[in-house]
Amino acid sequence: MDLIKVLKSIVGINLLNELQYKGDFFIQFISVLLDFVLAILTVDIMFSQISALNQWNKVDILVLVGMYRIFVGIINVFTIPSLSALPGSVISGDFDYVLLTPVDSQFFTSMKEVRAWKLSDVILGLIFIIYIYATNELSFSLSNLIGALLMLICGGIIVACFYSIIASLSFWFNDVSNLLIIIPQCFEWAGKWPVTIFPGFLRILFTFLIPVGVAITLPTQALLNSINSSDVALTVGFCLLLILLSRIIWKMGVKRYSGASS
Repeated sequence: MDLIKVLKSIVGINLLNELQYKGDFFIQFISVLLDFVLAILTVDIMFSQISALNQWNKVDILVLVGMYRIFVGIINVFTIPSLSALPGSVISGDFDYVLLTPVDSQFFTSMKEVRAWKLSDVILGLIFIIYIYATNELSFSLSNLIGALLMLICGGIIVACFYSIIASLSFWFNDVSNLLIIIPQCFEWAGKWPVTIFPGFLRILFTFLIPVGVAITLPTQALLNSINSSDVALTVGFCLLLILLSRIIWKMGVKRYSGASS
């Protein structure tokens, strides 16, 4: 079956569900906007006292804030809501229905929930970055844009695979919901700042174990033309490794799943 057609159907059904509650969409948008404004004010206050933060100036940080909003919006449209529901599905036996669908179970589980209103994060982030570039007369080349897009895609895949690995632990343990809460909280706490400002241990933690840095800092550096080729190569390699690892763990977990009748 064509996965694109399946994805279109999933998006369509979820959009119909969300459009039943238009008031909620407006409230969520206001919440996102207020959080965005608060992040900008925080940067303004900080840089009223300092001129740079570990070689990141105010404009660089503001671009990163915009990139943060874009990335968080992307992963919260599909990945976070979909995979967060997996532990409950495994416990209740509802995962049986996933296995009955004529599509790959990992793909379907990662995409079956859509939070369309989170696209407001993506739109606000894009508008803000364009505004920062325009008002500060910054310029970027096509290669910068392609590099940022590549790093953003790799970051999204890395986070999705990492989240899938954590969610897959529910096939071995009763409930891993608490572990799944950690990633969004880490993005909320650390994603709005360059990973390079953290001390050694935290920098490693937020690069490889909870890949906040790969997901947000590197796309920002690529857009600002401050990334080197070795970082790009390592990110692509890390991305491919996690795809393979998450696939292996998912297959092992599905084999252990005993269904609702157990």
